[in-house]
Amino acid sequence: MAIYNEIQTGRLNRFLQKYLGIKGGPPAPQLQADIGTTLNLFSGVENRNLEGWNRYGLNVNVPATAAQTNGVRLRNPPASGVIAVVELIIVTNNSAGTDSYLIDYGFIAQGFTGVDYGTSQNANAPSLDPRQSGRPALVCTSGTPGAIAGNAVLMEAVLGANQNFSFIGTEDQQIAVPPSADIAFRNSVVNVTSIVSWIWRERPLEDSEKT
Repeated sequence: MAIYNEIQTGRLNRFLQKYLGIKGGPPAPQLQADIGTTLNLFSGVENRNLEGWNRYGLNVNVPATAAQTNGVRLRNPPASGVIAVVELIIVTNNSAGTDSYLIDYGFIAQGFTGVDYGTSQNANAPSLDPRQSGRPALVCTSGTPGAIAGNAVLMEAVLGANQNFSFIGTEDQQIAVPPSADIAFRNSVVNVTSIVSWIWRERPLEDSEKT
């Protein structure tokens, strides 16, 4: 028999079961019909795994190439079945002069190309929680030239020599990357080394997010 206001999102019930050590059936099978009492629990990065998220980090160093700018791309394949959230983007200018760093964002529907850079970085992406399993669904590549056709500039920072900058400072600035989307870094000065560090998290899409 169906339950009134039945909750269909299983991962949240699983989070409550694991976090509180509850035995038996789902601890929250339905929404309350009227005003109810709630207890808000702090949920930090140590609980992301219990909430169904996998977290990854990656530092990418793109060597200088004559007459070329550099790029690093995080792409969520159309059939990945996951939603990703980029939590941190730090860029470093280790050149002798000023360089401009841009973060681009795009969707297949908006015309960005599905062609990746030539160097895959996925093998270097470590898990940030030993309790999780599997490799990241997002595809990270790097190479030259930096610009990706179809992407729009989302953010830009101009850095002096030997400076770094974090593009994401608060949770509200984190960037969702659903299937068929990508987020990419590029610089504007040719023939310099580029360094970009990423932290992101992934979880399976809910049925309600697939339509």
